[in-house]
Amino acid sequence: MPSLFSLADQQDLPRSMTKCPPEIRVNEWNGRIGNHYFQVSQAVVAALLCHITHVKFPPHIYMQVGGRNYQQQDGLLDMPEDLTLPAGLRRHEDLNIPISCPMYNNHTWYQHHCRMVPAWHHRQVMKAFLRPYLGKTLANLVQAPRDVGTDRVLTIHLRADDVHRWNKGEYEWGQPPCSMYQKIIAEFGYRSMQIVAKTNPVTRRSDAACDGWLVDYGRDLSAMIRAQNLVLAFSSLSLSAALLSNELQVMYRRRDAQWYSILHSIINCNVWTGVTMYEYNTSLQQDNQTGSASEWLKTFPPEQITGPFTCQHGSEIKPEI
Repeated sequence: MPSLFSLADQQDLPRSMTKCPPEIRVNEWNGRIGNHYFQVSQAVVAALLCHITHVKFPPHIYMQVGGRNYQQQDGLLDMPEDLTLPAGLRRHEDLNIPISCPMYNNHTWYQHHCRMVPAWHHRQVMKAFLRPYLGKTLANLVQAPRDVGTDRVLTIHLRADDVHRWNKGEYEWGQPPCSMYQKIIAEFGYRSMQIVAKTNPVTRRSDAACDGWLVDYGRDLSAMIRAQNLVLAFSSLSLSAALLSNELQVMYRRRDAQWYSILHSIINCNVWTGVTMYEYNTSLQQDNQTGSASEWLKTFPPEQITGPFTCQHGSEIKPEI
């Protein structure tokens, strides 16, 4: 793997006229835990591109006594409020901010962040600076002994609970259709599945459109981090789990979802060594659709899905849409 400063030290990296600041600051945690992992990686990437050695984070979010937080970090993330990064051979005082990065240093680092950063670099950053600060509960689950035969288990993340609860229709339109799961299972020969989905306390099932077809259950973030074969949902939680994993070998995702304009994805086709990503295209044009996203996901015909298209380390990064 290249050094942490390999991108920052490129001679042809276009830089602005604005000087690099002395520190990067995340001013608040945005959304839920998958977003928080994104924020850590985005802020550290920006710091490394400027050879900045200090990144400031907001205080830890504790669970309220007797309550259920929308935001929750207990057992999942214990970032220090002042993270010290290694010093490179150059000083931030001598560098200008890359033109692909925001010109200001104090914001959430979720909606606004450095663009066109290879996925392998975010993987490198998460392994070095985020994984050591995983909460104790999650860290223990991730490090537990692995069962025999899990290399032929397909782990599928279904996202639905917050999509329906908070009326985030654009996120449901970005999910894989059920037929994409069928195509992956048939073409790659999987015989076992592990489904990661949050259940509805009333129905005791997931609200995801494809839950009726994918019968079994699994619920932990640790299950995704430990997965060797993972189908990504249109979710920052899925993508963060993939980047945090030491086990992942193959991942699959829907190619034509709006990964960057809506989700601010930090995974692209230039993945890290030892991992292959297969993408499938539905050629969905949401503006031309009638009816609900849920109905579309359930009924999209498998013969209209194209792919897989292969992404590996060194693959071209497609334009961010």
